[in-house]
Amino acid sequence: MTTTALRSPRAPGVVLSPRVGGVTRETPVRIALAAGQNVAGRPAGDPHLDVVN
Repeated sequence: MTTTALRSPRAPGVVLSPRVGGVTRETPVRIALAAGQNVAGRPAGDPHLDVVN
C-alpha cells in the first residue's frame, strides 16, 4: 500500500499523512461488525448505527 505524504515548505520537519491514525488491523473487523448489526437490526425496527447526514 502506498501512502502519499505532504511536506510543508514552512515547516520542513512536519510530514502530513492522511488517514493513517484511524486505520488499524481491527478497523475492517469493526466495520464489518457494525454493518452486520445494521442489517440484522433493520427488520426489528432498530435504528441504524453511526448514521452521518
